[in-house]
Amino acid sequence: MDSQRTNREIADSADNANQADSQFVPALTEVRVPIALAEAALACSSTEDGRAYLKGIHLHRVGDNGRVVGTDGHRLFVAEFSFPEDGGPAAPDWLDAGVTIPNEFLKAQLTFVRKLLPAADTFTVAYAVGAQKIEVRDGFGNVTFRVTPQSGDFPDYRKLTDGLGEAFTAGRGDFESVAFNGQYLAACGQLQRILKAKGVNVYAGSKKQAAVLTFEGAPGAIMYLMPLQFEGKLAAQNAALLAPAIKATVGALRAHKTRCEK
Repeated sequence: MDSQRTNREIADSADNANQADSQFVPALTEVRVPIALAEAALACSSTEDGRAYLKGIHLHRVGDNGRVVGTDGHRLFVAEFSFPEDGGPAAPDWLDAGVTIPNEFLKAQLTFVRKLLPAADTFTVAYAVGAQKIEVRDGFGNVTFRVTPQSGDFPDYRKLTDGLGEAFTAGRGDFESVAFNGQYLAACGQLQRILKAKGVNVYAGSKKQAAVLTFEGAPGAIMYLMPLQFEGKLAAQNAALLAPAIKATVGALRAHKTRCEK
């Protein structure tokens, strides 16, 4: 009898310990994220079930700034945001490893926040390493949504961006055929609208490298666009139409370069 009671007590003790562990929630720390940057990253995130690890926007820290990243493998949007200096939440530790918020969930919640608080320009993400849920809150803490982080490891996009940083030059004066998917080019206009930019600057130096797009009036936001891999040839009819314009443009670029060097 004593042996049975002891075994039962041991079992009850183990059950209580397991229940306590399952109820343990790490203390969440938060960061404010610009809504426009998140929406732009969402526009470039994947919707394919076969690439579930891309079906979200990734938040992490690089140096002294936070980053919002979204990609579908063809388009890549990267934008930096600073941490508030007005006593608001600073950079939490979990940003070092980062977290990916599912895109379908976030899109719905940001739409709700936009309707609830049209003037809001930021929202809050609260998380902790090891937590089972991410909390997404409106900028004033009135509404909180919870979601499981997107599964899978977000790709190391910096292998692409760091390599381009060394090869990228904005002052090229030559012409090279670089082809892009028209649907992805249309997304540039969508991002311009989201970011309220005045225009889009496109730097396509080579068909072997991603093009770099910046947004006038939205510093810190960059889109990378992978070119199509086929040989682009200018039709004879197009060449005849463009010949005078190309000569004039090249001449103007050379003259501009000469003036800048003086």
